[in-house]
Amino acid sequence: MIRYDSAVLITKNVEGMKRFYVDVLRQPLRFDFGRCQILECGIAIWALDENDPAMKAPGIGKGTNSRLELCFDTEDFEEDAAHIMSHNPKMLHGVAEEAWGQRTIRFFDPDGNLIELGESIPCFCRRFYREGMTAEQVSEKTGVALEQVKEYVNA
Repeated sequence: MIRYDSAVLITKNVEGMKRFYVDVLRQPLRFDFGRCQILECGIAIWALDENDPAMKAPGIGKGTNSRLELCFDTEDFEEDAAHIMSHNPKMLHGVAEEAWGQRTIRFFDPDGNLIELGESIPCFCRRFYREGMTAEQVSEKTGVALEQVKEYVNA
């Protein structure tokens, strides 16, 4: 059986990328193998030598991947967004509300990979409910099944 293992970010600056993901995004480090860092969340950060076979792929080790977005969510959006923004990453946008109601910010890591931080699904469902929406209205706005919304808001 094939099992998904991890996403790999290939970089020339392993220490800078490790500091960003550990300090700014608060992702615990699982393994530190020097040229290979593995985070608890499953992201790996590799520094490849120019002779490594993976370096033959077009664009590898060149920075920005415009077709990739790494998504993180949080139960404490305001605090975590403020923490990230206090480190002054290059921002794609500040706090925005997606069509389904989730608040997000998007920014770039030191190598130019796009990162999203958003409210978790339970978090934004509870926010709408606290703001006066019924469970049915929350479900309609967010696209989350009514039974799931009711579980999130204890209705």
